[in-house]
Parts: sequence; C-alpha cells; structure tokens
Amino acid sequence: MVDQLRVLAPDERAALVLVDELRGQHAEIAPSGSNGGCEIVVELDGNPERAVVRALNAVDRWLASTGVGETMVSLDGRAYTLTAPRAK
Repeated sequence: MVDQLRVLAPDERAALVLVDELRGQHAEIAPSGSNGGCEIVVELDGNPERAVVRALNAVDRWLASTGVGETMVSLDGRAYTLTAPRAK
C-alpha cells in the first residue's frame, strides 16, 4: 500500500511553495543532499488513489508556476521524473 509520495525541490523556497500548493494534505520538508535541495514528503491519507492524484496535480501546478522545469518523484519504491506541463 502506498502511504507516502516524495518530491525533490531544488531549494527551500521552492519546497515551501509546493507545500502551500499541497494545502489540505500533510506534507513535511526535509533537507536532501548537500546542494541545498529539499525533499517534500506527502502523507497519502484516506483514499490513497485520490490522494496520489491530488498530490500529482499539485506538483504539476507547482512545476508550471515556479519554473522549476522538472523534479523527481518517488512513489511505492519507484522513482519518476515529472516535467512541467507545456504552455498552451
């Protein structure tokens, strides 16, 4: 069962913006590596499928609004690279 989604952010400012975008979901920020990056851990409470969809939608909005470009997301022991949605 999936209980956490992990997202890498390039810095603390970007991590705080993502946590704000994840409003309504429990998310914590932890340092990640020595380059100033952060990891955001999102608890997938309640219906895990819906929680994953809500969290991934928030990551898409975050990527589009911050100019981060791409991020690594870990879910159920697997890592994925997500890229910012293309402008329409």
